Amino acid sequence: MKITCIQMDIAFAQPEENFRRAEALIAQAMQASPDVVVLPETWNTGFFPKENLPQLCDRDYRQAAWRIGALAAKFHVNIVAGSVANLRDGKCYNTALVFDRSGKCIATYDKTHLFSPMGEDAFFTPGSKLCRFPLDGAQCAVIICYDLRFPELARSLAVEGLDVLFVVSQWPAARISHLRSLTVARAIENQIFTVCCNACGAAGDTQYGGNSLIADPWGNILAEAGSHTGLLTAEADLATLEISADPFMYFGTGARSCISFETLSPAYATIQDNLRRKLFMNAMTEMSNYRHEKVLFVNNEKAGLKAIIAVHNTNLGPAIGGCRLFPYASYDDALFDVLRLSRGMSHKNAVAGLPHGGGKGVIIADPSMKTEAMFEAFGEAVNNLGGDYITAEDVNTTCDD
Repeated sequence: MKITCIQMDIAFAQPEENFRRAEALIAQAMQASPDVVVLPETWNTGFFPKENLPQLCDRDYRQAAWRIGALAAKFHVNIVAGSVANLRDGKCYNTALVFDRSGKCIATYDKTHLFSPMGEDAFFTPGSKLCRFPLDGAQCAVIICYDLRFPELARSLAVEGLDVLFVVSQWPAARISHLRSLTVARAIENQIFTVCCNACGAAGDTQYGGNSLIADPWGNILAEAGSHTGLLTAEADLATLEISADPFMYFGTGARSCISFETLSPAYATIQDNLRRKLFMNAMTEMSNYRHEKVLFVNNEKAGLKAIIAVHNTNLGPAIGGCRLFPYASYDDALFDVLRLSRGMSHKNAVAGLPHGGGKGVIIADPSMKTEAMFEAFGEAVNNLGGDYITAEDVNTTCDD
């Protein structure tokens, strides 16, 4: 399988210009006669315009389906069309698209791990499903940028049978060594070809790092780009997958006994008990380091509620912070998130001069499965904190909730 990555300098908040650039680069890529062409993350808008984002988004990825799908059919090539900022049912998603040689969109994936340090979680809605698809007989999957930092996500895809993992990203130059190391790690630990297509160029103060790469199941880098716009092509010999897997049998009985592989509703991976305990102890250490006052775990089976509420600081007054609902992979992931977010709220409220400390609530659930009983139980848990925490809407929750 010959794969070409399009490392693209994306014009910030200029969708039409970016479509023209992508179309020209796809046409140029055909000179290498690839089987698959790959685009980077949010190539239609850049990562990411906070002003007028809904207006800049593709609507139900119609433009991408029409224009990129047409090129897939014209050139008879598979296109892993990176991801686009996509407006669906009034919400913005970071949506990856895959087109087969006929131009048909055969797979979509909404980014599940939104990059909160840059505020992505405040503007985009997270996805809740994984994405696997066939290309020319090879089993493939796609993840988006920050997803790469979560190894259980790639393992969940790989254990069911995977040949090629596509990673589409807009990864900053400041952390480009992480991108390289993590891409190679996912290839080695899952014994798959891993193809990372990164963006380049600048958006505001952020310089994106390029350095797209294609790694084989041994972690050998078959091809690697520089930091500027260009095309990166390598041949992924799928026959090597069987050769590389034989000596180690990573996906035998031992691997399956460690992880329960379900969809992201309600969880896509459950880490083995000893690792879970280690992560939990790490979280306890973090609570101590950042001096959280209270952390409440809620497990109301009758209401179907699993939640965590963290109160970081009440020196200035009752802690305030929203309640987000997300299909976390585990309690550990939810705990680390709520600790981080509640601490951030303390800083935000102090800087804003508000008479409040910082807190946060997270509900571990599929957004499509939320119920009135779930929120009533959450409200009871908030009341049990005696006024120390005031909640509000956040990701996947509303004022009505």
